[in-house]
This record gives sequence, C-alpha cells and structure tokens, in this order.
Amino acid sequence: MALIDIGLPGIDGYQVAKQIRSRMGDVVVQSLRDAIVVFERDDEALMRQVIARDDVIDRLEEDIKQFLIQLGSQQLTEEQSERETALIFVIANLEEIGDVIEKELMELAEKKIRGHYRFSPQGWKEIVDLHAMVIENLELAISALATQDHSIAEKVVRHKSNINLMERRLRQTHMQRLHEGLRETIDTSSIHLDVLAGLKRVNSLIAGIAYAVLGQHDTV
Repeated sequence: MALIDIGLPGIDGYQVAKQIRSRMGDVVVQSLRDAIVVFERDDEALMRQVIARDDVIDRLEEDIKQFLIQLGSQQLTEEQSERETALIFVIANLEEIGDVIEKELMELAEKKIRGHYRFSPQGWKEIVDLHAMVIENLELAISALATQDHSIAEKVVRHKSNINLMERRLRQTHMQRLHEGLRETIDTSSIHLDVLAGLKRVNSLIAGIAYAVLGQHDTV
C-alpha cells in the first residue's frame, strides 16, 4: 500500500508511527492552528478550508486503519500486535480531534461571525493562551508517537492535568467578568465557554495518544 510503504513480513511499527505523524498528524496540527485564526479574523474562507480538511483527515484515518488491519492478518509477534492496537487507537483519536475542530470549534466560529460578536480583550487572551498550550501538547504527543519516546509521552500526560486546571480557572474568571456586566463577555459567554470546553476535549484526546505510546491506551 503506497500510503505507508512498509514491507512484509518485516513490519516496523516505528516507521508506521512516523508515517502517521508525517501525514495525518501534520494535517490535524494545521487544522488546530488555523482554528484560532478563524476566530481572530472571522475568516470564512479559512473556516471552509478547515471544514473541508476534516474530510482529508477522515480518509487518512480510514486508509491507515485498513492498512493496520491488513497487517493484523499477518503472523505478528506479540510486540507488533500490541503496537498495531495502539496505533489504531492513535489514529482514532486524531480523527476525533479533527471532528471536534470541524463540528464544534468551527460551528462556534460561524456563530461568532454570523452574530458579529467580539470577545473581550481578556477573554480573547485566555482563549489564545489555552489554545497555545493545547497546540504545544499536540505537537509533543505526535513527537512522542514518532520517536516512541516515553519521557515525552509522560510530559504530555502531565500537561493534561495542567491544562484541565487552567481551563477550570478560565471558566471562573469568565464568570467573574459576567457578574461585572461586561457587555462583550455577556454577548459571547456561551461561545467562550464552549470554545474552552472544546479545547479541553481536544487535549483529552491528545493525552490518549500519549497513553498509547506508553502502552496504557487500554486503561484510558
């Protein structure tokens, strides 16, 4: 199969992981990067590109999954079989991240554009900061996948807790602004809170990739 060019029976799980990173992982990272730009610029053209890119992610997920299933029909060692299961888990998480971006974040961006809403300066900074932390964690997770580096994967898991704490704190500061009656905060409250929730969900899926690298995906 051309998508992941690895000969049989000499299956190299590390090379499969690198291919997932260079193809599917890079596309997902780009979509998440573009998502914040759509919110910042109210860029409808870019929003359509992000939505269309999810179809690419879906096709990559299906192609890679079928390839891995095909590998599973061969005589695999126990280690190879475990890697195959972990990699199927990884691509499912990457595909689900793509779905969150398309079906949740882009839907919220469209709502913001259609309503001509503006985040408060502080609210927007909070979204940008959380997004930057999630992007960093996604890049770390994909790096851990490609290199099978457990120390990087463990860092991703630690970051999950930090990001969850930050998301909770940002909800609290948003509610404080809401109680102060700030007009921009009132207008964008539901969008703001749902964007935070969407980014938190993306980060949970990212942590799942790290757990797969650590061989703990069956406990997630």
